[in-house]
Amino acid sequence: MMFLLPLFLLYLEINGQCFDKKQLKTMNETDDEPIILKNPGYPEKHRESIDCDWIIKPPPNHQLTLSIDNLQLHISRSSSYMHVNEILSVNGSEVEIPIAR
Repeated sequence: MMFLLPLFLLYLEINGQCFDKKQLKTMNETDDEPIILKNPGYPEKHRESIDCDWIIKPPPNHQLTLSIDNLQLHISRSSSYMHVNEILSVNGSEVEIPIAR
C-alpha cells in the first residue's frame, strides 16, 4: 500500500507504525517533494496479519489533501482494508469520524 501526499503544508507531522517500527517525519515549507508512505516490502505482497497505522497531523488551521496513487489490497484468509478517519478534539477527548472505508 502506498500513499502520495502533495506538500503544501507547513510542518506536517507523520507518525507511522508497522511491526513496531516507527517513523516520524516533520516537514517544513522548504520541502518540495511529496511524501510517499508505503508498507514494509512494497511493492511485494506483505505478510499476513500486518497492521500499519499512519497518523498525519497538519498544523492548526491548515487543510490536508490525501491522494492515493496506488492501492493494492490482497485477498487472503485475513481481510485487507483501509480506513481514513478524521480525528477531532472535542472537550478534551479525541473523536474519530470515518471519512472513507
